[in-house]
Amino acid sequence: MTKGKTRVMLDNGLVIITKKVDVHGAYTSLGINVGSIDEPAAKNGLAHLVEHMFFRTNRNMTGDQYQEALEWAGIDYNAMTSFTDTIFYADSQKNQVCDVINLFYDAISNNNFIEEGFETEKSAVISELRDFHRSSLDRFHERIMWPVIYKGTPLEKAIIGTVESVKNLSLEDVQKFTNTFYVPNNMVMACTGDIDTEVFIEGVKNTFGQLKSREFDKLKIDWKFKPGKKYVEFKDLKDEHCRELDLSFFYVIYPMSNLKKQDFATATVLETVLGGGNLTNFTGKIIGELRVKRGLCYSTDVEFEWDQGIPLAVIGVPGIHPQNLDEGINIVLNTLHELGSQELKNDYFKGKISQTKRRLKPNYYYIDNLVEEIIRREFSKNRLITDTSIKEIGNVSPKRLKYFAQKIFSQEPLIVAASAPGYKNQFNS
Repeated sequence: MTKGKTRVMLDNGLVIITKKVDVHGAYTSLGINVGSIDEPAAKNGLAHLVEHMFFRTNRNMTGDQYQEALEWAGIDYNAMTSFTDTIFYADSQKNQVCDVINLFYDAISNNNFIEEGFETEKSAVISELRDFHRSSLDRFHERIMWPVIYKGTPLEKAIIGTVESVKNLSLEDVQKFTNTFYVPNNMVMACTGDIDTEVFIEGVKNTFGQLKSREFDKLKIDWKFKPGKKYVEFKDLKDEHCRELDLSFFYVIYPMSNLKKQDFATATVLETVLGGGNLTNFTGKIIGELRVKRGLCYSTDVEFEWDQGIPLAVIGVPGIHPQNLDEGINIVLNTLHELGSQELKNDYFKGKISQTKRRLKPNYYYIDNLVEEIIRREFSKNRLITDTSIKEIGNVSPKRLKYFAQKIFSQEPLIVAASAPGYKNQFNS
């Protein structure tokens, strides 16, 4: 059972959030409201490289000392960079939370890195880029799909950067970026789990409370969704020995503009109906039509993206044979159209409401997901995912869902696809 949430803002602008959850252990996260969109135009990959430098050697501690202090105490730690934010986190026992706070504070307040550690970490990022490029789907998402969706904005750049852009980054770039954005009035310290709220808040006050706030310019993105089609051919989607193993994938994207408050609950139910939500969902409409009925694919991908201004419904198939590409796209489009033209049967709808409620129960989510959502909700007030209430989900009706689906899926979509070469389809015929 999840207990109450506490939110405190320090005089320097740093926000502290705690949420008690009946689990063993505590999950502490430091969120900075800065991501790849905040990089200078010629410095692609800088935000991600800065994240990598967080626990590297500085004038106060060596990288080995950071790693030993965390790992030898049994504390699991990691970090992530997105378009819009950077989050560091540590999974520890309740009595280790203050140790985590102190290590995070030391890293954030001593960012005078040395050249040797910087060059080593740059090499590690370039190795990560090599692994990234081995995945056709990752390459498709980051180099094709998102750049098409967000063309003309900083969101079209891959978060990780390119080999060339990362090689050209300097230690001075890292220092300038951290000095600008890694400031308390751009941070959230959050902790969930079996925690002592007063001890956590006091620990943050005694450390991060000493940091001085600074003004900075935050980028605002002017972006409008553009429908259409984009198709590419990847040679590595073609199997050299067996034509049956040739591959393609496609995504159909719709904007969800001008959402009202009640629409967020409806959208959450619709995501479950389509087959999204990180649940076993063979009764989802998309996978039901493509896999259960026809065996055309193994899995489907349904994600509602909330973070980049205009929410998006992103519906795709990350693996289908190229000769079935057109059929798969048509099935998805027809399925979405039907959702907007007729109400779901009562038993099916009730089942999907129950499944959606299960998605939103706090004890279903791992506490790392919960603290991540808490931080991102603080940075983006328009977010509404895990905090959508069970009561609001219960108020969604078949009629309301039909109307919402009609509103979204009656628009012209953006369709982005990739395929092994050598096949005719609607994009190249």
